[in-house]
Amino acid sequence: DTHAEWQAFEKTVPRFGPHFWYLGCKPVRGGPFTITGKPRQQLQDLDLLFRQARIINSHFLDWVKSWDEWGVGLVRHVAGPVKHAQRAIQKCVRTYFRDPAAISDLVRCTVVYEDIVGVQRFFERVRERSDRGGSGMLKIRRVKNRFNTDFDAAKETVGYRDLSLLVEVGFLERGGLVEFVPAKEWESLEAARHICEIQVHARPLYTVKQAGSHEKYVSFRDWLAS
Repeated sequence: DTHAEWQAFEKTVPRFGPHFWYLGCKPVRGGPFTITGKPRQQLQDLDLLFRQARIINSHFLDWVKSWDEWGVGLVRHVAGPVKHAQRAIQKCVRTYFRDPAAISDLVRCTVVYEDIVGVQRFFERVRERSDRGGSGMLKIRRVKNRFNTDFDAAKETVGYRDLSLLVEVGFLERGGLVEFVPAKEWESLEAARHICEIQVHARPLYTVKQAGSHEKYVSFRDWLAS
């Protein structure tokens, strides 16, 4: 799985303390993960990543929305625009040590369920569509479960919680049309790949987020320059 892949990759890179980065040393580039363990995009050029994102954004959002087994308790599906360039550059500089390939949420959407049971069922649906499940149409590259009781939301996200899934899709672009292809065919078809984010919410917390807590989080994030 992805964690095992990261552990294997981690052994191949030298260990640096964060103070070396602040002194101007460049982090290790290349490979499927950043030096901190975050999955990296196939492309490393920010302009090309944005071009790729604009090509697949509406197709990916429609594809996710069309999944026919959403499970009980779905409240809404929120399609997001391509991430704003200014924020992408901020993250690249502040958090990812100027590694554009670490930006994995240019294409993103939100799914809201009535309760945590719906969140769990949605994750099971995603897994069924992954290369670890049945159809193999995507790869789950990272699962960040902020609902986990071990996650210190008060310290890390000012109380904010969700389930964040990074999924990688492979696609072919032909005459303006986009076709997603199974992961097992990515190599043979020379498919382009892109990592997208799906945020999965429980309705009570999502309601609080929409009521202004997200703006407070943005202020907190900017204060930390993260």
